[in-house]
Amino acid sequence: MIQDSLILTFLGMGMVFIFLFVMIAAMNALRALLPQLARLMPEAAPAGAARPRPAAALAAAVALAHFSSGRHK
Repeated sequence: MIQDSLILTFLGMGMVFIFLFVMIAAMNALRALLPQLARLMPEAAPAGAARPRPAAALAAAVALAHFSSGRHK
């Protein structure tokens, strides 16, 4: 009975060790492969994000403060 439990324990630990080894090997392979793929597919430059105007941002902040205070009707 004890021998069966030890076999099962070492078998489980071995499977975890093998999984971790394969995962680390895959991560290292991707680390070497991804920079080469990035040169083939460059990211598109953002088309200039629209910034909110300061007056609009101030108005939104005042409205939020007013409604969160609970004094609105």
